[in-house]
Amino acid sequence: MTNDGNIQSVERAVELVELLVGHEGGLRLKELAEYLGVQPPTARNLLRTLEKKRLVARSGMLYVAGPVLTEWAVVLESREWIQRCGEGMSAIVERFPSAVSTLAQAVGGSVRVRLRMSPDRRGILQRPADVTFGMYSSISALVVQAYSGPEQVAELRRHTSFLEYGSHLWKSESKLESFLAETRKLGYGVMPFDTERWLRVAVPVWQAGHHLAGVVGISMPVTGETPVPAEVANHVTMCVNQAKGE
Repeated sequence: MTNDGNIQSVERAVELVELLVGHEGGLRLKELAEYLGVQPPTARNLLRTLEKKRLVARSGMLYVAGPVLTEWAVVLESREWIQRCGEGMSAIVERFPSAVSTLAQAVGGSVRVRLRMSPDRRGILQRPADVTFGMYSSISALVVQAYSGPEQVAELRRHTSFLEYGSHLWKSESKLESFLAETRKLGYGVMPFDTERWLRVAVPVWQAGHHLAGVVGISMPVTGETPVPAEVANHVTMCVNQAKGE
């Protein structure tokens, strides 16, 4: 096939995907061929290739947009959302210059740090490659558990058992569950350990109104000028919401 032929095939493939994205109910092979101005066998060959790449899927006699398009959209939306959270974190550390601020998300069986800002690298938005939070010793991980569904919580605890990693802190699962319930009631979490030296607060960040997308946490040394937890939580929430345009 000539270069012109290759280019024409790519153009037709793009047209097919665009057509299917614009027709949620799907289109028949004959309809797609007519739209492209080609014979059905030519359209069928293109569709087979796109199916292999999950750009197109079959629904009975109809062709529909493939699942990979939704996956790409989620990735792009997540990148934009994380960028906006980073802008909010910049405003947070500007208000609390001695604090470390993080954005964390549940990924499989762990709570991973996506973004970090700290006094030792002031003004730099860090993107740690493989940093996770302690499931029972981090306020961010605890807030993730407080607001996640039962299946997600079970997955997190399956990888990090309470008996081995949490019992020495919380003594019993009932005490942990009481803390998580209080966190949901308050709308944010405050770490109850080592409070004389550190203030650790984390707030849930929502996407599409009801989906827990992540948690923004803040940790700062306690001084005579340290604000109360509610003030910190309110400021964190305000900064993130403003960055998200809410």
